[in-house]
Amino acid sequence: MLITIAGGHGTIARQLTRLLVDDGHRVPIVVRKPDQFGDIEAVGGTPVLADLEAMDAGELADVVGDADAVVFAAGSGPGSGAERKETVDHRGAVLLIDAAKRRNVAHYVIISSMGADAFMKATRCSTPTCGPRAGRTTRCATAGWATASCGPPA
Repeated sequence: MLITIAGGHGTIARQLTRLLVDDGHRVPIVVRKPDQFGDIEAVGGTPVLADLEAMDAGELADVVGDADAVVFAAGSGPGSGAERKETVDHRGAVLLIDAAKRRNVAHYVIISSMGADAFMKATRCSTPTCGPRAGRTTRCATAGWATASCGPPA
């Protein structure tokens, strides 16, 4: 499959890219900065320079191309203000939906780490890891496998 990831420079997106590439998928990664290309290439993705805050749905549809699935993994970051959260976290996600619709993309996945700290504390989980054989496995819709390595209660 051809799976395009928007916001592919983050930790979760790079782990996802590695898993998808290992499974034989082609993974274009949308990033805002050319200096992020090396990190994307290191996990097997193909970097594509595009800024979700500076494009319209038609332009992003051109970036999405013939993707079978798109993943929204972009985020404004923990130190950003309300305006940036609106332009990236909300409008960026909606923009990718609109672009995917224009290209008749069959699958849209949005990734969020919101609440992950509370989950890990409540379940006494260690740092999440990805891979079909790591920790407990949960089947993930498009990505293959997502896991959390959890230890016994203390």
